[in-house]
Amino acid sequence: MNAVQQRPTQYVAVKSVPFRVVAGWCAILSAPLALACLYLFLQAMAFDATALSDPSGVVALGASAAPALYWSMICDIFGYYLLLTPLTLYLRQGLRAQALRWVDLATLGGFGYIFVGAIGAAILAVTVPPLLETHASHSTQEQSASALLIGTLLRLVQDGLWGLEGPLAGTWWLVTGWLMRRERPLLGVVTMVLGAAMWVSYGGALLELDDLAGLGLLVYLVGAPLWALWSGVSILRRAMPGN
Repeated sequence: MNAVQQRPTQYVAVKSVPFRVVAGWCAILSAPLALACLYLFLQAMAFDATALSDPSGVVALGASAAPALYWSMICDIFGYYLLLTPLTLYLRQGLRAQALRWVDLATLGGFGYIFVGAIGAAILAVTVPPLLETHASHSTQEQSASALLIGTLLRLVQDGLWGLEGPLAGTWWLVTGWLMRRERPLLGVVTMVLGAAMWVSYGGALLELDDLAGLGLLVYLVGAPLWALWSGVSILRRAMPGN
């Protein structure tokens, strides 16, 4: 009987917190976690940003790189991905009156980016650090197999799963930014630039134009946390229509 009586109170307590507050603070919290991800990743790679593209270079880093790589991927899961989920829903609700189908398409892209990216980071977090920690203790033959496995995992995530982020996040940010310009002109333009950078990175990778792909990736890695921070502060200060 007590449990039944408590349910309405709990329900009211949840409803009393505006969803934009949750979305805003989650977006703000994602920014330092994403930047921590970058720092820890560079620390794990001995501050060689190109090391991840060479599996033998990652293997050569040894067990000392494992803890930083693990925590980098944990920060990645939340900083670049999962904590953006409430913001994605909030933006959909605020923009859907302008162009429902386009907003739905953008939201699908946003969710695809979030979950594909988080899955990739989770795979690396639970596989590569343990392999690095035990690599040196293996026989020569086992080390060759371990290095091959590490290389396969890196390619699966970096070129496979994370390779899908370009069109997914690119579509999300381009459409969202275009529709945001009415309410938040500058933030809308920045959002579109971020979306364009994702498509540039994706196109550069497809065409094997490493410099172009790297430029788009750099804009994304630095720009996405700043965009999340800006978006979070913006919606905390002023609600979007429809929310």
